[in-house]
This record gives sequence, structure tokens and C-alpha cells, in this order.
Amino acid sequence: MSISQSIESLVNEVVEAARQYEVRLSETDRSRWKTASAATFCSDIHVDSEESVYRLLLDVLVSPMEQSYRFVNSHRDDRIAQLLRSKTEEVVETLGRNTTLKSLASRLAGQPGVALSEPELWDFIFQHVSGMYIVVLQARALTNSKSITFCEGILDSLCLGALPYGWDIDDDLMVCLSLD
Repeated sequence: MSISQSIESLVNEVVEAARQYEVRLSETDRSRWKTASAATFCSDIHVDSEESVYRLLLDVLVSPMEQSYRFVNSHRDDRIAQLLRSKTEEVVETLGRNTTLKSLASRLAGQPGVALSEPELWDFIFQHVSGMYIVVLQARALTNSKSITFCEGILDSLCLGALPYGWDIDDDLMVCLSLD
């Protein structure tokens, strides 16, 4: 199997996972991550502190992966770069049609302590979940493997129906939204 075929196989798994994504917040195995209420979730995503669980996930884990990917991808074979652009677009289009993400925004908007409107929540959730799938796709393309543990943890939590949005550095656990 060539490198491009191997990468294609790895990223196709991510695209398929995005196609099947269904938010099942109350049915997920929560022993793998911490959960946060809707009010905490909305508060966390709007805190400017570098130490918020949301900023830690993005700044400490996701951003360095994205930067590495962009650097390597700028020197990559055009066929692989085109494949990755195509798969990224497919993930975004698929999630844009995802009805469970849209209903989640509606459910969140009605929760106590949530100050964001439904359109604001939909925009954030769509951008965030798309970004999580894309960073996993990028990690797999970058390493030609499933070796970036936190990215595979993100994908696992998404596949189990969770919505990961932060990282608790003290407990070394992903933080996911809970509506219970």
C-alpha cells in the first residue's frame, strides 16, 4: 500500500465517523472524560483566560497540531494535498447537514444560565465539531497513523456521541458537554 493510499484509508475513517456523528449526550460512557453543564459549557467557551478548559484544548493541543500540519502540507505531494482538501470539505458539508447538531443548539438555548442565542450556539457548535474532526484528519495525515493520542481521544468521544470542548490539564481529561 502506498503512502497516499494509507493516508486516504486513515482519513476516510474520520469522514465516515463524521457522517455517523449523532449527539447522544445522556447515553455515553463518561468514565473517559469530565462532563460540564450547559451553563458551564457556555461560560467556558467565552472565557478569555488562557487557563480555561476550552483555551487549553485549542492552544495547547489543537493549534500546534494544525500548525505542524500546515507546514508539512505545504511541502506535500499535490495528490495528497488535494485528497485532504476534498475530505475536509466533505466533513464540513456532512456536519452542516447534521440534524442532531442543530437540535443540540436548540436544546442548549433553552437551558438555565445559557446567555447565547440559538444561532450563536449553532455557529459555535458547528465550527467547533467540524474543527475537531478536521484536526483528527490532519493528525492522521501528518503521521500516517493513529499515533496522536489526544486526537484519537477526541475522535473516540465524538464516536461515542459526546461533544468534547475542553481539556482539564490537572486531571488530564477531556471535558465534554452534558445536558443531564
